[in-house]
Amino acid sequence: MDSVGSNLIDTAVVNPMISRITKDAIKLSYFTNVAFDPSIGIISRQWNRFKKPILPDSNRIKRLISLVDYRKILIKGDTLLPGKGQVIDLGGIAKGYALDTAIAIMKSFGIKSGLVNAGGDIKLLGKKYRKSEWMIGLQDPRDKESILDTLKIHSCTVATSGDYERYFIIDGKRYHHLLDPKTGFPSRGCMSVTVISKNGELADGLATAIFIMGPTKGKNFMEKNNIRGIIIDSLKNEIKVGL
Repeated sequence: MDSVGSNLIDTAVVNPMISRITKDAIKLSYFTNVAFDPSIGIISRQWNRFKKPILPDSNRIKRLISLVDYRKILIKGDTLLPGKGQVIDLGGIAKGYALDTAIAIMKSFGIKSGLVNAGGDIKLLGKKYRKSEWMIGLQDPRDKESILDTLKIHSCTVATSGDYERYFIIDGKRYHHLLDPKTGFPSRGCMSVTVISKNGELADGLATAIFIMGPTKGKNFMEKNNIRGIIIDSLKNEIKVGL
């Protein structure tokens, strides 16, 4: 079995935290009509977690995609059991859980203002010094030294999924780690998606799911469900919802 720290799980696990995160991931799968699916781990493995610029066998991806189905995951109490042949990947939601946990600990110590950064996803506790809003920069997906936009917010999570985080380029085409659970290949249409929510887990998972949906379906989904955020499409157009 892959270590829990790698976010990949392919055998039974008895762990209340992992079971709880997986339950939340399953709910998100249903909510997003499978734009997010934690059982995509078997496909992530074929892409070698994007550590090397090697394309997987497309026929093998087509054969394995049938294993990607969150409904086959079984959870009984604190025991998590993937379906036959499945590998659970919690990478799209685990950072959000970590952010929520960190802020909860800070609150338990009486801290009223602070910021936690987990790999670029940020959770804000209260307002900044002297009760001012926090200023959070939105990275330009094609220039890591540039800020595309700035958010003035407080008491929430800002989670971003982008095609610039883990990727490689072959013959001028970018292959990134945000895989469509329905095809097993990187989703096209967006450069990045940022979601703002009180809940870190939700923000993290939704950023991934909306990226997979693409700009048009993603925008409609956000508007329908009162989700705040920003979509940067493949032409670098900025689509704001609820801001």
